[in-house]
Amino acid sequence: MLPTKNGPGYGRMVVRRVNGLSAAVCVEAHSPLRLLVPEPRGEMVVSYTSTYGGGLVAGDAIDLTLEVADGARCFLGSQSNTKVYRTESTLGCSQQLAVRVGAGGLLAMIPDPVQPFAESIYRQRQQFNLDERADLIFLDAVSSGRPARGERWAMSSFETRNEILIDGKRIAVDSLHLDSMSGALEKSLRVGSYDCFGTLWMIGPESRIVVPLLLAALNAEPVEQEATTLFSASLLPHGAVVRVASDRPQNLLRFVCECLQYFPMLAQARPWARKW
Repeated sequence: MLPTKNGPGYGRMVVRRVNGLSAAVCVEAHSPLRLLVPEPRGEMVVSYTSTYGGGLVAGDAIDLTLEVADGARCFLGSQSNTKVYRTESTLGCSQQLAVRVGAGGLLAMIPDPVQPFAESIYRQRQQFNLDERADLIFLDAVSSGRPARGERWAMSSFETRNEILIDGKRIAVDSLHLDSMSGALEKSLRVGSYDCFGTLWMIGPESRIVVPLLLAALNAEPVEQEATTLFSASLLPHGAVVRVASDRPQNLLRFVCECLQYFPMLAQARPWARKW
């Protein structure tokens, strides 16, 4: 059981197996965080995060805990891009996520990319604690901001850090820090022509079965000289990680959804269909 907290930006959701189905037995959110659960009971609970006002402003601090109990299944997405608004000071905004997935449980967390506006400051920390028999699939992605308005990789600072633990043992740490203090981010040697970057993690028993099929399909893809989406896939002892760069967030998400089709439960439920 994850500890309970309170205060602005705090949220908590607990998904358990009840009478043979997955059910959201606890949903709590404090402004500016919102938790939407259009399918609170079924083979898979379907839920989305959102914020009042459509984004995060300086001083906002989201702190979400999520428990997926033994045998339960949950999909967590976002209602739209997480917009990070500009700040005129050094005060930024942050999101923190603590996850626990029990034996035989599955969490698929596929949010839209974070969208940092010009001169914004954002910091994200996510920790996933898994039972050795749990499955985790999650996407961490960021877009360039608002290129149509001339705001391309114009944020002041963007940080994200992910930790994955299995039975208390840390098996992966992945961090990304983009800071304009070290030079213009839009330079060709830093981000090139791409406007969205993402990392897709697939960890657990089901992933170990699916990943060889997925990687075989990805490796069979022809190499295009002017491809709009590039990817690099790596096998891990507990699954795989796929890093993706794309010209548009929509194309990155389309690529991710094609990867998710290899997971029978997700292919059948298609929880992203109503959005993408």
